[in-house]
Amino acid sequence: MSVPIVPWMGGKRRLADRLIPLFPPHECYVEVFAGGAALYFMR
Repeated sequence: MSVPIVPWMGGKRRLADRLIPLFPPHECYVEVFAGGAALYFMR
């Protein structure tokens, strides 16, 4: 697992292994409320 750029309280980094498989197939990924952008960098 990668090291977070910004350690974020309430971040989704620890849940990424569960959340990323739920993402539908896509060509363009937009994370509106990015915060530390953990899911963006880990997907």
